[in-house]
Amino acid sequence: MRTSIISSSFVLAIGMVACSDDPPSSLSPFGASMSVTASFPDVISLPNGFRADGIAFGSGSTFYVGSNAAGAIWRGDARTGAGDVFVPPHSGRAACAIAFDQPGNRLFVAGSATGQAYVYDATTGATLDVFQLADPATGPTSILDVVVLRDVVYFTDAARPVLYRMPLGPNRSLPPHTAVQAMPYSGDFRFLPGGPNTTGIVATSDEHWLIVASAKAGILYRVDPSTAQTTARTASSWARRNLMTWPFSTSACRRSMDSRC
Repeated sequence: MRTSIISSSFVLAIGMVACSDDPPSSLSPFGASMSVTASFPDVISLPNGFRADGIAFGSGSTFYVGSNAAGAIWRGDARTGAGDVFVPPHSGRAACAIAFDQPGNRLFVAGSATGQAYVYDATTGATLDVFQLADPATGPTSILDVVVLRDVVYFTDAARPVLYRMPLGPNRSLPPHTAVQAMPYSGDFRFLPGGPNTTGIVATSDEHWLIVASAKAGILYRVDPSTAQTTARTASSWARRNLMTWPFSTSACRRSMDSRC
């Protein structure tokens, strides 16, 4: 038996909501990147108990949905609705946000409370590497979102005031684990106990800045990607209402910082 949970009109909705144990949020049509036409199915079904979380589109109409239960990833075709489990469940893993790296044909996946980041082959589903960004034994961690740039990948941690920087090597090769940096936020950043703090993340089109949403504080930060120096951006009431739809709010503000944020 399968549970039908993805409507074609909200095929991006899963990616607008953080890990499944976080508070629910309202959705908005802004930021959708695919128009809905009659050729798309009305509903796409996922397995019962899948606990769907992050979503990312790959090549063409292929999309990937992560599960916060044991880190499974489901791969489907948005045009036909066909799909199946692509990455099987792994004990001790979780799959929150997903980012598709087109040049490298890889998926970078945020591992929520595991403190881990996973890299999968986008064609075969094979695990290419597992990075331990934070040790849960030393305190709470929640790796919630990820953004892939030309030569670096960034991850947010909703439970710690740091930004994880994963530099890519020659030909976009994965780095040694020792090259990953945990950069403390500085500047205007406010860390509020109880969280969630830094959640959604996007980059400006020129990759000169990162934009990070803090759901707990209701603030959007412009972040220097080299230093994690932050500048708080005055958020309109519209932006504050939508901060819980983390990837959506940061994407919308990236496009129109002045009019909406």
